[in-house]
Amino acid sequence: MPPADEVKLVQIAWGFSQIYKNVPNYLQTEARRSVKHYFSRGNGPYYRYHHGMNKLTPAQQNAILAILAQYGRTDGLTFDHYETDFDFS
Repeated sequence: MPPADEVKLVQIAWGFSQIYKNVPNYLQTEARRSVKHYFSRGNGPYYRYHHGMNKLTPAQQNAILAILAQYGRTDGLTFDHYETDFDFS
């Protein structure tokens, strides 16, 4: 275990219900497909991150917001749930 001064806390997230609210309706399917492709081509990983079985790191959160920036504003977008956890990377 690293020394106490090296332990870092990060805010992890999960849930995608709110992240598409700034995307115009006609682009929401495409935006959702782009976010799904960030994880893989299948629905499994997307489903696990949406329902909290897997948690998004800060880097993953930023990457998803960067994808959504192609479809609309990202200010005020939040994931459904957040919690603080240790950074094991």
